[in-house]
Amino acid sequence: MRRKQMMSNTRRWKIICISFLVMFLWMSSAGAVHAEDDTLGYTVDIIKPETQIDTTKDYFNIQTRPGEVQTIQAVVKSLRKEPVTVKIFAENAMTSEAGQINYSDNKAILDKSLTLPISDMVSIKTPEVTVANLEEKIIEIQVTPPQESYEGVKLGDIAFQLQDDSSDKESGVGSLFAYRIGLLTMEEDMDYRDSKTLKLAKVTPDIHRGKKTVLLRFQNPEPKILSNFELAYTLTKKGSKEPLKKEVSKNHNMAPNSNYNFAIDLGMDQVSAGEYQLKAEVTNSYGSWDFDETFKVSDSQAQKMNEETAFKLATPSWIKYTAIAMTALSVILTVIVAVRQSKWKKMIKALKKKRKRGRK
Repeated sequence: MRRKQMMSNTRRWKIICISFLVMFLWMSSAGAVHAEDDTLGYTVDIIKPETQIDTTKDYFNIQTRPGEVQTIQAVVKSLRKEPVTVKIFAENAMTSEAGQINYSDNKAILDKSLTLPISDMVSIKTPEVTVANLEEKIIEIQVTPPQESYEGVKLGDIAFQLQDDSSDKESGVGSLFAYRIGLLTMEEDMDYRDSKTLKLAKVTPDIHRGKKTVLLRFQNPEPKILSNFELAYTLTKKGSKEPLKKEVSKNHNMAPNSNYNFAIDLGMDQVSAGEYQLKAEVTNSYGSWDFDETFKVSDSQAQKMNEETAFKLATPSWIKYTAIAMTALSVILTVIVAVRQSKWKKMIKALKKKRKRGRK
């Protein structure tokens, strides 16, 4: 009985300790989020419009009609007495080098298949606001869809970027801290994550971020997300079955009407000129795509990649000097041993002659 009682008491204490630990961690994490908000000095929330398709989402997921302008709203709230200035602008969805959906206001990187980006549909009535002393300000965002119907979806976000007074105003460099609220528009509720087209636009051997790589330029030309796909590839010298590189890369997502470069790292080995073959298979729950491409690496390309890479197998100087010293020492020891062996042979011959004379 005592043993059972002791065991039950031990379990109770364990449960109590675990409960306190969970509460402590929860309070710590909650405090960390609050501290981050306090550092920025503001928060942003959306006011869900009547055109919101999915009211459970904390981003704008709105229905549009051709040519019908609508105004959506967000609230910027001050968290401290000191004034905070916030810059507001629209960004377009793109696909990052990591194969994930990201957002940027740089139109130069947009894919040619994107005919009307979010940034061309959106205008901000007040592109810069200052909030202070715990006040709130409503931001009006005007969305103007095209006069004609569009297929699929338009994807981007509204960025609320902190303008820091301590930033370098002459160079135009400011703080990059920002709240980003997604903006997804469509003419009717649909599955927008089922893009069924993927193209391998180009295969290029090149130096990328200081590394010797083969860049695979993938393109999603559809106005839908290409979601949660897996890329398996094998790179060989043409005519060889021995893989130079082989990998399975998972959990990739591509924004609608976007492209990105998937980089195959060739490592430290020297790149040789010649023909190469790439076989790749991309799969997700909606379909699969197979690619078989042959490409050439010229003598000049191979030389450039081997010389300009920032990652080379460099032998430390002390290893070189040690190797030279060890080689010299081994030569000296070899000579000494050879000389001694010669002397020993002569001594042995002389002793044998003396013994023969003594016997006579």
